[in-house]
Amino acid sequence: MNVQVKEKQIYETLTELSERTKLPKTWWYRQSMLKESGLPKIRAGKYLLFIPSEVDTWLRNQSEAYNDTSNNGQSGNRQGPGHPSLS
Repeated sequence: MNVQVKEKQIYETLTELSERTKLPKTWWYRQSMLKESGLPKIRAGKYLLFIPSEVDTWLRNQSEAYNDTSNNGQSGNRQGPGHPSLS
């Protein structure tokens, strides 16, 4: 008998994501509202859920994009769009 077991998907709430990444909930919420951010998320009514592995990949890609733009020799604001310290 060949039985395949699907891997159980683990989701994080906004609070859990914030605690794990040490970034404020407000920053994550703002990123989730910006279509251009591309943050992977699941809407369940008024709730937001996140898949940790997808968010980790997204964060690494954001870091790589930031490093690519900050190394091009231009001065000025090098924090990039959506950086937590930008308001």
